[in-house]
Amino acid sequence: MKRKWLSIVTVFAISFSMLAAAPAVKSKADSTGWNLVWSDEFNGTSLDTTNWTYDTGAGGWGNNELEDYTNRTQNVAVQNGNLVITAQPESYGGANYTSGRIKSEGIRQFTYGKIEARIKLPAGQGLWPAFWLLGSNITSVNWPECGEIDAMEHINNNSNVAGSAHWYSNGEADYSNTSANLDFSQFHVYDIVWDTNNIRWYVDNQLYSTLNISSIPAFQNPFFIIMNLAVGGNWPGNPNGTTQFPAQMLVDYVRVYQGSGSTVATPTITPSTGTYTSAQSVSISDATSGSTIRYTTDGSTPSETNGTVYTGAFTVSSTTTVKAIAYDAGMTDSAVGSSAITIGSGGTTGTNLALNKTATASSVNGANTASLAFDSNTTGTRWESAYSDPQWIEVDLGANHSITGAKLSWETAAAKAYSIQISTDNTNWTTVYSESTGVGGVENISFSAATARYIRMYGTARTTGYGYSLWDFEVFGS
Repeated sequence: MKRKWLSIVTVFAISFSMLAAAPAVKSKADSTGWNLVWSDEFNGTSLDTTNWTYDTGAGGWGNNELEDYTNRTQNVAVQNGNLVITAQPESYGGANYTSGRIKSEGIRQFTYGKIEARIKLPAGQGLWPAFWLLGSNITSVNWPECGEIDAMEHINNNSNVAGSAHWYSNGEADYSNTSANLDFSQFHVYDIVWDTNNIRWYVDNQLYSTLNISSIPAFQNPFFIIMNLAVGGNWPGNPNGTTQFPAQMLVDYVRVYQGSGSTVATPTITPSTGTYTSAQSVSISDATSGSTIRYTTDGSTPSETNGTVYTGAFTVSSTTTVKAIAYDAGMTDSAVGSSAITIGSGGTTGTNLALNKTATASSVNGANTASLAFDSNTTGTRWESAYSDPQWIEVDLGANHSITGAKLSWETAAAKAYSIQISTDNTNWTTVYSESTGVGGVENISFSAATARYIRMYGTARTTGYGYSLWDFEVFGS
């Protein structure tokens, strides 16, 4: 959400009522790939001032909030293994409500890691609890230049929480997303996992949002942690007669993990590099448990932000190089695994039946005529179509042949979706191969032997805004 801050000491409020609480069971955070570098388990009898300091005062905090934050135990206490932040109606400091807000500014600051808190939230009209972070340079560059990461915000009686970020990009820039529905009568674990490339938001270890920050300088600096409960404000609006006070935010723990320095294993791609006579089902696995795998089939290098997230086996029907990377928060990304899968050697070897045969096309662009795709010149001459769909190019083999395959050598402007069709009379066509995710390059296409005199490529979608462009179209059989 957007915030306009009125002072250099930027604040965000959260209120809770100090209800008596039974000792909470400490849940163990998933520490795979992480080292615990700091935590506050709130097991004492008062706030640990070696970890936290207070924000105090009223004035709306830039959001037209209604509370006065205090350092009184009525508003901030440690009881029964929890930090307890309480919001309650009372006339204090010129405000009609009081609440609590603590921060680690000047004491604890962190750059990257897994930052986690287990919290039980209040609900009610006008209540606004939050667990968030501000850039430690807030006093020198102000907001939003310092950057803000909202690990968790909840307003009113909403059934979910929001995870957000704010930064400067020729003015205030924002990103926000919401979790699945939650039961706020229970504790939940709220995390951000933050590295040089991404901030990821989790609730109870379930990822619900990711922001790429690789080009946002504000998020490459140290941040400090804030816990608070606001009453009223621009986002939630004011309390009403249904709002129950005192309202209470219980924090079981706050923990910060950072990476162990280990490296994710390189993914294994099956089948491995080789030549195969038919389409192949491709599977990818990784020895690092819990890692995420991304793969590409277009020749580009996969990364945390490039490629398709692997969820199960997929089929390659033409010659394809599959590349894959695996990554896990707190660990170094794996090396890139690769498998060059050549399809159809049995159907695309031998004599090129189409060499220098009569060719026609649905259209041509300039001097790039259809016949130039059948001259065996794979770098100097080509056919190019008009800049529209559909388009086709065909060759007359001069007589019926038993055809077993074709080889398409694309220039940069290739076909994304197309069919290979055959005919004995140039009128009635049979599709022997279809492709919907073509990426160009050299495509070796095999199919069951079929009798035909004519064969064509019938394209319905292009990879670029230009026309279809083929260096060479070869046909094999007997």
